[in-house]
Amino acid sequence: MDIMNQITKITLAWELFGQDIPRTRIAQRLEVNRETIGIWIKSIQGHSFGLRGFIDDYLKAKKGERTKGS
Repeated sequence: MDIMNQITKITLAWELFGQDIPRTRIAQRLEVNRETIGIWIKSIQGHSFGLRGFIDDYLKAKKGERTKGS
């Protein structure tokens, strides 16, 4: 997964949502699940720093190695 491509998709999803484009159409256009679009939008809306804060948190979550569950 290309992280910059994901950031671009998140940003485009937010911009299209702001233009009252339905989430289903956004998902089709960006080739992402509709549920993912919903999660991104809800998270951005709920973040105290909006899109920029969500992207910062997203990037932090993608850094480093993940630990495997047992």
